[in-house]
Amino acid sequence: MSLAQMTIIGNLGGKPKLRTTPNDQKVCDFSVAVNSKKRVGGEVEELTQWFKVTVWGKQAESCAQYLDKGTRVYAQGRFELQFWTDDSGTERTTLAITGDNIVFLGDKKDRDNGEGETTGQQSAPADTGRFGKDDDVPF
Repeated sequence: MSLAQMTIIGNLGGKPKLRTTPNDQKVCDFSVAVNSKKRVGGEVEELTQWFKVTVWGKQAESCAQYLDKGTRVYAQGRFELQFWTDDSGTERTTLAITGDNIVFLGDKKDRDNGEGETTGQQSAPADTGRFGKDDDVPF
């Protein structure tokens, strides 16, 4: 058996898109930005890497309902590279994750109250992954 699994923590780049397949299955797609810093010569560079995340079933419905642009999430799942050509003919690569475990680390309410950054409180229903509360998250 082989395994290609990835875990990321980052912020949504936009509102999730929920759709229904012809088989009546719910699927939700969203992008996650993961920020890091790298020292190049004597200067520190800010880097942002983008990941496409897809979730299915009840978890897809929960993501569409509770996530919004800027929400911080923990996403874990199988990954694959997707190769495609953009409108200008340039070859592109996207790192896509099929989410098995999505944990909401912040909520829209935090941003609506003018607090800017999310507080780390989970506002999602219990069906969001294997971690029920922030106290259970192992980091």
